Amino acid sequence: MAKKKSGRKGSADVELTALRATIKTLKATVAILEKNVAKLEKKASKLKTDAKGRRESARRTGRSAVKSARSRAQSAKKVVESVVPIGREDVPTEKVEVVKIENAPKSEMTVTSLRSAARAQGIPGYSRMTKAQLIAALARG
Repeated sequence: MAKKKSGRKGSADVELTALRATIKTLKATVAILEKNVAKLEKKASKLKTDAKGRRESARRTGRSAVKSARSRAQSAKKVVESVVPIGREDVPTEKVEVVKIENAPKSEMTVTSLRSAARAQGIPGYSRMTKAQLIAALARG
């Protein structure tokens, strides 16, 4: 004889309903987590691409700086070689005669060199003096 169903649910039916609700909640949680994983993977990929771009940009900037420095060094070398010929024995060297400031013709000196001489001799107020005043002060001496 078959059992007659009553209006009450059996403990198995209650458990089954509770398990189905739990499964439904877990599926929703898994879906949310999968979305978050996809977002994080996309973000990580973007960060990786950005980092690669920054490295490449830094590499290009470094190469450009090196190229520029080499160019400036070569230009400086050419200037130095044009002023001081390297390895040429046939270029005469000039001897410069060093004259003491006291014996130098002061009228031919620049104001800057006169001020430098006045500073060296300890003349007060030299920075505000004119060329004529500097010459007179240096002559007194």
